[in-house]
Amino acid sequence: MILMKSFPEWYEIKPGAHFLDSCDHPCILTSHDDQASQVDCIVFFTHYSYNTKLPVRRAEQIWVYFAVESPLNSYNDVFATPAWQKQFNWTMTYRRDSDFYFGYGTVVPAVVSSQAKDISAIVKGKTKMAAWFVSNCQTQSERSAYVEALQEFLPVDIYGKCGPLKCGSSGNVTCLQMLSQVYYFYLAFENSFCDDYVTEKAFEILLKADIVPVVRGGANYSAILPPHSYIDVADFSSVEDLASYLENLANSKSAYEEYFAWKKNWKVVAPMPLPLCDLCKKLHSPHQQIHVYDDVDAWWKKGRCHDPPELKIYHDPF
Repeated sequence: MILMKSFPEWYEIKPGAHFLDSCDHPCILTSHDDQASQVDCIVFFTHYSYNTKLPVRRAEQIWVYFAVESPLNSYNDVFATPAWQKQFNWTMTYRRDSDFYFGYGTVVPAVVSSQAKDISAIVKGKTKMAAWFVSNCQTQSERSAYVEALQEFLPVDIYGKCGPLKCGSSGNVTCLQMLSQVYYFYLAFENSFCDDYVTEKAFEILLKADIVPVVRGGANYSAILPPHSYIDVADFSSVEDLASYLENLANSKSAYEEYFAWKKNWKVVAPMPLPLCDLCKKLHSPHQQIHVYDDVDAWWKKGRCHDPPELKIYHDPF
């Protein structure tokens, strides 16, 4: 039995949930804290106000540290206190070195090619350069400053709380259609520069829209997103160099269309399902290794985020 502790309602951890229906090994899921002393495993949603009083723990019970927000926005400093040291056995986060990987999306080989779209026809209808949907204006990544600099060289339409334009959320079907029809590029800029931190922005665009995402963050995007499906700000020495590349790409339809060729061989899955079958399998394994993290808070936070690169606006001819 697995207890999903303090998970928000949107995870739909409730009686009758079908997370484990397709698992090869039988497991039972619960969200009732009064069963904490009976279950084999507790998965802690760590973005929650815990205190230093630990739950009653049954002998050999497995504790799993679950996190989906960046360390800079985790709001879970309680796990740095002595009471929580040497308590967690496994981790389930968006980091690729977690015991159980749970990203905002994933990429898998395309078993069957989907109905091919006429990308050329879609591209012909595009008339605007770039769009950005954003609601959090002041962030550690200083993305607003980068966009402001980018606007010196090419037009960027800003939607949401930080701009003059409105269109619901970027995941709204109508907005996705508008982006596909009108814009060449979508700015998928993260709020934090942290290892492996790629949120739903890029995945949703790749999955649901016909537009090329321009990404900026602390992840190694080549290990997470399909090849030649995005443009990474980090590949350009200045904002001006990026702007020049985007302009040239928008004016070269054949080169632009190459950014959609990945769809023949790859498929984006977003959001990805909770890896509970993998957890269940490991709980059933007679050879499972019961690891203990000495300091899971340090594992999660120490050295995992860094300041954004210095903003270099203009091209250096030398």
